[in-house]
Parts: sequence; C-alpha cells; structure tokens
Amino acid sequence: MKWLFSRTQRSPIAIEPAPTAIPVARGIDHLLAQAGRAPSTPPVETISLDVLQKQSDEARARSDWAEAERLLTSMRESFPDVSDGYTAGAVAACGLGRYEQAGTLLAEAAVRFPLDRAIPLARGRLAAGLSDWRAAETHWRTALAFDVRPWWVYTELAGALEHAGRVLEAEAVLLEGQARSDEPDEITLFTYPARLAWQREDWALAVTRWAEARRRFPQDEDLPAREYEALLRLGEHDPEAYAAALRALGRLSPDEERREMVLRFESLGGNGPDGGCEFGCFQRRHGAEPLGLFRWATVTPAQLIACLNGRFAGIGEMDAITIAPHEGQWEITDTAYGTRMHSFVSVLDTPAGRMMVSASRRMRYLRDKLIGDLRDPEKIFVLKVAWEPLTAGEIEALSRAIRSYGPASLLCVCAADDDHQEGSIHAAAPGVFVGYLDVSGRLAVADRHGAWEALCRAMLAT
Repeated sequence: MKWLFSRTQRSPIAIEPAPTAIPVARGIDHLLAQAGRAPSTPPVETISLDVLQKQSDEARARSDWAEAERLLTSMRESFPDVSDGYTAGAVAACGLGRYEQAGTLLAEAAVRFPLDRAIPLARGRLAAGLSDWRAAETHWRTALAFDVRPWWVYTELAGALEHAGRVLEAEAVLLEGQARSDEPDEITLFTYPARLAWQREDWALAVTRWAEARRRFPQDEDLPAREYEALLRLGEHDPEAYAAALRALGRLSPDEERREMVLRFESLGGNGPDGGCEFGCFQRRHGAEPLGLFRWATVTPAQLIACLNGRFAGIGEMDAITIAPHEGQWEITDTAYGTRMHSFVSVLDTPAGRMMVSASRRMRYLRDKLIGDLRDPEKIFVLKVAWEPLTAGEIEALSRAIRSYGPASLLCVCAADDDHQEGSIHAAAPGVFVGYLDVSGRLAVADRHGAWEALCRAMLAT
C-alpha cells in the first residue's frame, strides 16, 4: 500500500530552536556512557536532519521499508517538531503492512501539527485504502477546512460518500467543488457527477451533465459518446423527456443553422473505409445527436433491403441478439439481418446479462422510431455504400422498399471516381439518390466533414 501517501510538505510550525544533528550509533558505547564508563571507540559521528530526510527518501524510493522506518524513527526521536517523521513514517509502516501503526503515527501528527494540511490528506488516503469510508469522510472534510482546496480532495470525499451509499451527498460535494475548488475547471469535477447521475439512472440529469462537460471540454473525444449513451437511455425510458433534452441541446449548439440542417437527415449506417458510422460522426461534429437504429451500424445494401421489406421483424428480440466485447465496449449483432452496431456501453460498467436486456429494449424502441421516421416525407435517409458501386438491381430494390413506407428519400453515398465527381448527386430511381464522396484515404474522416456538408446541402437543393 505504498501508494497511500505522497511526499508531504514540512510542517509550517516553527521548529527553532531544534537540534541540528543526532548520533548515528547508540549501541554498546551508548550503554557504556549511561553506566559512567568511557566508550571504547571515538565519539560517534552525527547526521543532520537534511541527510536523514535524504536517506529516508532514498530508502522509500527503493521500497526498503525497514531501513526507512529505522531512519524515520530516529527522526521522530530527535526532531519531534518535523512532520515528515510522522507522515513519511506512516508510509514506511504501510510498506511493512503495519496499518494500525501508520494510523497511530498520523493521529499523533494531527495533534502535534494541527495547521499542517498534509496530515488530514494522509489520514484520508490511509482510511480510503482500508475502505474505512466514515473515517475517510471525516479526514477529507477536515482537509477542506483549510484555505487550500485541491480539486481531488472533493473527488476523494465524493468517492468515500459513494462507497458508503450516499450518492446524492457525493454529487453535492462535487458541485461544491465546481464552485470552491482551487481548480474549478478540472474535468473530473464535471464527469464524476455525470457518472453518478447515470448510476442512479437519472437519464435526463445525466444528459444535462454530460452536455455541460462536453461544452466545457470540447477537445475531449470521449464526452460525445457518453452524452449520446445517456440520450439513448433517456429515449428508451421517456421519449418526451428525450425530445425536451434535444431542444435544450440545440440551444447549446454554437451553430444552430448547421445543426438543424444535419438533423434533416438520418443515417442508416453503411460500409466501406472507416465503417458505417461516418455520417453519425459528421452529425456529432455539428452538435446533432439524433437517435437512430443504424446510426452506428455496419449495414450493406442487401441487409437494408431485407430490413425494409421485412418491416424490421425480429429486430430487438432477445433470441435475435448477440453481444461481444469490442475495444472495451459491448458490440451488438442483430442475427435476424446480420447488422452490427456500437453500443457505447463499457464492458466494465455493465455485465452481459444486463446489457442483453438493455440492447433488446433499445433496439425495439429505435426500430419503432425508424418505422415512424420512414413515413415522414421531410426525412432524408443516408446509406454509405463505399466498398462497391450500387448495382441497378440494388437501386431498384431500395426504391421499392423505401417507397413502401411513404415519400421519404434515400441518399446512397458511394466512392467518387473518374466518372463521378465528389459532391455530385443524381436521382437514380424514385426516392433514391446517389451522391459521391472521396473515401480513397486521401483525407481523414474529420477532414471529410466539409464534403459531407456540401453533399447534404446539394441534396436539400434537389
């Protein structure tokens, strides 16, 4: 448990006058001196406080806890007004597995050095390491009584409260940290309360908190996925609250016109270089997070035709779902039609059984939503088809299938080539348009966002 403590500062309490050196050896000569007899060897050498600290630091660095304890015991005996002897001594005691001794040393230090904020920090770490959450809470609160309030003390206190089952109190502490911490813009002060809201299954609050974290830290690549995952859960449980959340998120968008424009479109996934999620990433780039069955899915033209013709029967049924870990998250496979999709749910956070139930509920909700969207004449669907050009038979089948729901349109985005310029669009069949994008690898996904926007605007102008 050497991780329980970091190097602490010396006590701010004045220590003069203090001895500057102590005997190194006390052995037989010390005993002889006590008996009034002359030592048999010359007087022992002395060692300064600075040298003692240096040697004890070196012993701790190489995890020689017995030597560190010996040196630090000497420090406490001869320099009782130096707090390092107690805080570093507790580290050494922990290294030797003597946690009760470490606690005793720190308790004595708290009495000797009441103005040293390093003491409650060390006591908090020790208590947390021993899962003594009540004691940890006491020590972290003591640490926050000082004028210096590091952000991590708020998160440690919140962690103690969370472990004790007092999640709402933990959230309150984190919100206080956002206002009073010395580093109020630390990202953990915003992501931690979002995670706690998620843990309580307060999906609306989780969406709000992830959105706020995303607004404050736009460079963090993980936050959009966390926000979207919360939106998915909110949509599954409360469609009206989901619609309200989307309206609220729209007000946070830095470019409302672009966001509204990309929301006219719904991704049906696809295939090709960089997968079928590219249009979903483009929407996210403009602050749009629509929920869609296939937004994050690999879907071929043949699979989409089968889904449309089959009225998506079987999707979301427990016996038609498999899940498997993929890059730390659960990947969902629909065995009814063979599509695969990201879940944005961590394997570590959600056990397989619970994930199966969630995937079923989510897919059934999104299936029904998609069927309703297909009847919307204002909706434009997007399918990325970048491995092979669409055949005439596929275009005709897609046209019949999508028009069986209503007058919606489908934009199939294929790879640009010598005969088809990037950005061009043509009507291929009733309800089906084919547009072209450079997916040769010359540009990264993020660099193609401009080309996607041009395609969308050209489609809206047709």
